[in-house]
Formats: sequence, structure tokens, C-alpha cells
Amino acid sequence: MQNKFKWAVTALVLVGVGLLSGCYPNDDLTNSESDIVATNYDDTVQFDRIQTYFLPDTIIPMRDKDDTSKVDENPYTSVIINSIVKNMDAYGYQRIVNPDTNNLPDVVLLASAVSTTSTSVWYPYYPGWDWWYGYPGYGWWGGYYPPYYGGGYVTSYTMGTLKIDMMDPWHYDVVEGDTVMPVYWDATIHGLLQGSEIESRIKKNIDKAFEMSAYLKEGK
Repeated sequence: MQNKFKWAVTALVLVGVGLLSGCYPNDDLTNSESDIVATNYDDTVQFDRIQTYFLPDTIIPMRDKDDTSKVDENPYTSVIINSIVKNMDAYGYQRIVNPDTNNLPDVVLLASAVSTTSTSVWYPYYPGWDWWYGYPGYGWWGGYYPPYYGGGYVTSYTMGTLKIDMMDPWHYDVVEGDTVMPVYWDATIHGLLQGSEIESRIKKNIDKAFEMSAYLKEGK
């Protein structure tokens, strides 16, 4: 694993988007086989000195900061937050729910997500009809037009990504109006947002991310 010191822009929007699950069209992968879990950390950080954290009860949408369109609430918010808290507790960290000047966290955890839907239209292929140069009287135009004789079909699937960032809120910088904090650790879970076992896969993949990051509990 390559260890990097990363930075994150905190876009504290209190709504989230969908996440995870499914199977690629025309693919033999099962739901769980299609998931990807990756982790990264700053190897200069002494995690044994970190004891407390703050994690808001929301999933932040990954999107352009100028995008003001409405985003639906993430239906898996409680599953994601509860899974993160369960693993942080097991690793010896204490969650601060309502931080104040007398009860400040050592780090901040943020969970963010994005989903993208792709749709493809497929038509039967007939050799010899690939290039069509137009009908007489309609000018000389050309291009590729897959011939259509009926029988076409549509496939659609949604890809989702969940990201968990552990950040240092006390050594931040401001870049072009955005608050930027150094990232000590992050986990990324990527897969398809469809299928009947979404919640169980979310839990399993978050558990896997922490299993891959045993250094988080060293010295606890």
C-alpha cells in the first residue's frame, strides 16, 4: 500500500446520495465480487495518540461546490454511520457527539457518497448496413447509424462510491474560500447501486476497510 499525505476540501452539506450494490450488465460477477475496497493513510501520524473523534449523522454528497441542486437523503445513512461507529468503538476510539470548547475531538470523520447512472441502448446488428449515406434528395450526409429493425433493448446500472475520511481539524488551511484539512486516513468503497443485499454489503465493506487498517488500533 502506498502511504500518502492527502488533503480534503470540506463541503459540509447536510444531505447525501445513494450508494453501492448490484451486478454489471452482461457480466458474471456477483454483487460482492463487484465491490472494491481501498484504504490509504499518512504514515507520519501516530494513531495511538488519537483518542476521540466527531462524526456527523449525515452522508455528504460528492459534487461540485457550485452545484445547488436538491439531493435526496441517503437511504443508507444510518447503516453507514452505525457501521463506522461500531468499528471505531472496537478500535478503542471515543465518539464525541456534541463537541464544545470543553469537549473537543482529536479528529473529525466525514462520510461522503456519490452515485452515477449509465444507460445504454442496444440494437441488433446487420452486416452491410453500417454506413448510410442518405436518401436521394436529402443531400450528401454520412455517419454511423446502427440499423434498427426492432428488437432493441436498454440496459441501465448505477455505480456508487462511499468515502470515509479521518481529518485533523486543528491544522486546517483556507484555499479559495474552502476549508482544507489534512487527511490522516481514508477508505473508499466502490461498487454498483442495485441488488437486494445493499445493507449487508455496506456493513461488510466498511468492516473490510477497518480490517485493512489495523494500524488504527495500535497502542489502543
